[in-house]
Parts: sequence; C-alpha cells; structure tokens
Amino acid sequence: MNTIGNTVENTFDFLKRVGMLILFLLIDISYHPTVVNMSHAAGYESGTILSRYIVILFGSIFILSVWGSSFIKATVFKRYILWLLWTFIVAVFIYAIWHNDSMLIELRSIIIPLIAFCIGWEIKLTKRSFLLIVLVFCLGNIFSGVSQVMTNIGGFKIADQYLVDSKNELGAILASGCLSLFFFSSETRNNFMKYLMLALAIGTLLIIVTIRARAALLAVIILFLLYVTMRQKDAAKMVLSILGVAILLVFVYFLHPSWFDFFNSSLHAGAQEDDFTSGRINTYLDAISFWARHPFLGNVALTGTVGWVHNYPLLQLYRFGLLFSWPILILYFYLFIKLFKSAIKSKNTMFACEGYIVALTPFIISLLEPTFPFGPGTATVYNFIIFGLIERKVNDSVI
Repeated sequence: MNTIGNTVENTFDFLKRVGMLILFLLIDISYHPTVVNMSHAAGYESGTILSRYIVILFGSIFILSVWGSSFIKATVFKRYILWLLWTFIVAVFIYAIWHNDSMLIELRSIIIPLIAFCIGWEIKLTKRSFLLIVLVFCLGNIFSGVSQVMTNIGGFKIADQYLVDSKNELGAILASGCLSLFFFSSETRNNFMKYLMLALAIGTLLIIVTIRARAALLAVIILFLLYVTMRQKDAAKMVLSILGVAILLVFVYFLHPSWFDFFNSSLHAGAQEDDFTSGRINTYLDAISFWARHPFLGNVALTGTVGWVHNYPLLQLYRFGLLFSWPILILYFYLFIKLFKSAIKSKNTMFACEGYIVALTPFIISLLEPTFPFGPGTATVYNFIIFGLIERKVNDSVI
C-alpha cells in the first residue's frame, strides 16, 4: 500500500510541476497583444480567450494538491480561512440588508490567492526545478512585455498616452519577474545563468519603464532597496554600496544624459505631466472626505460617487466603512506584516528572504492600485504560489 501511495504521490507531484509551468506561461501569454486583440474581437469585456483554460488548469492543480493537504496545518492557511469566513458572513449580511454585492465579488478575488498559496505549499521542488519555473515565468512575461512595446508603442520610446493593454496588471507581473530574476540569480553557482538572469532583470525593468507602469516601478525600487539593506552585513558596506550606485548614476548622466530624460518622460509625459499621481491624490482626498462623513457604513448604501480609489485599504474603508471592512483589512495587514517580518527573520536562509520579498510585490503595488494584492484575476497567482512554497520551505525544508 505504501508503494502505491508513493507512486501516486510522485505522479501528482510531476503533474503539478508540469501544470505550474503551463499555468505561468498561459498567464504570461494572456497579456500578449495578439491574445488581447483576439479577445476584444471575440467580445470579451474582462479576461481573455485564455481565461477559461487558466481557470481549469489552476483548479486542476489545486485538486491534485488536496492529495497531500498538509497546507491545513499552516498557520497562514488557518488565519486566512478565519478572516475569509468572517468576510463571507459580513458580505451576506450586507447583501441581505442593502442588496449590495460588492463584498461578495471581493470575496471571490480573495479566494484565488488562498488557492495559490495552498498550491505553492504542496509543490515539492529541487533547487534546480525551482529556478527553472522562475525562469520560465520570467521569460514568458518578458516575451509578452516586449511584444506589447513593439506592437502598441512601436519601440522602446515613451509615448505621451498609455498605449499598453492591461498596463497595471502586466506591470505587476513584470515587477515580480524583475525582482525574481535579480534575487534568485544570487542563488545559482552557474556564472552564465547568473549573468543571464541579471541581464534579463535589467531588460524587464526597461519594459516596465517603457510601458509607464509607475506603481510597479515604485515596488521594484522599494523592494530592491529593502533587499540590499537586509543583505548588508554591516552599515559600512551599505554606505559603500549607496555611494557606489550614486557614482555610477553620475557617470551614466555625463556619459548619456538621455537615459535620465527617458526615465523622466516615463514618469511625467503626456496629460499627467502636472500630476505625477494621475489624479490619485484628488481621489484619495474625496474618499477620505466621504469616509469622514460616513465612518461606520462607508458606501454600503451606494450613496458615494468617488469611484475607484487607487489604494486598496482606503478603498475598503470607503466602500464598507469601519463596521464591515475590518475582516478584509485584518487579513490584508496580517499578510503584509507576515511577509515583511518573515523576510527579515529569514534573511540568511537560501531562497526564503528573496521569496518573501517577491511575494510582497503586489502589496506594495496595492498602495497605488485598487485591486491588488488579491488580483485582478490571476495577476498575483505567481506571488502567492511563491509565498506558499517558501513558507513550506521554512517549516519543512522542502527545497
């Protein structure tokens, strides 16, 4: 019986690994301009023609993961489920009283990252397999990113208007890939692979700047600085690193000033040149003003007209007030703090510190976007799979 069980488990592990590779490729390719244009032609208002296959594959991998189901022992899973249940209860109450289904829709978005976490927890990978999966994901999003740049913008130049389809979602995926390439390159002893990953990381950053995904760029900068700070053995080395970067920037400026113009145009070109936040600050102020007038119920009664607030915690307060937003906000801040503290505690453990920081990417972006970190759709599946995989590694040393 044990032999049969081991055979089944090994088969499931193989299928999950292959399934994950295909899943990441499908998610990446769903942002390719050809797929996006075909989806528009087919009448898709959300998602793409690949969405159904991504959902089927995602669900199938999760079903295979239930075989082990050791994720139910994970503290993150238990607390996630607790606040998910509270969110469901509150969502049903809101719908029953005010016929407002906003939290029910939000509930669906929150479930997807939980499933991704469970999948990551249950997948057993060698170091080589892990790096392969990361590389496949990154190559896929680079391919779609370059295709978007060449097709919609016409090359690596800054357009006055945003021309890239699903720019914010693609930017988040590219940011996760950029950080993964940089962080995990330090864990390979193959010099060719190391320098290849670093070169791809720089190329990915160039795509992010070109498509003007500013929230993604900010996340890359913040998390890169966090990683460099944590990896320094003493303050002196950190100061030397900062001075080294400063000297390099001055050298690049005198060598080729147009590089600075390129970055500056990415941040300020077009209609937003007088407002770096693209109107976000005004929306924040309107949302805060509305919430100050309705602190307990927020917009539950559907009386506000502020619209999308590009800050996830503030959006929940605006939509549901203090009385009803608390289970979502507690889950959000629990995961945020958990990832940050885990990255600090595991800074000397291979892959762990890097993995936690990569998983933090959608949380940083959520400070400037309305749907992250729990979506939209499968845009953050990679991050939560990495989260589950690293959390299992720290507990059981799977990798």
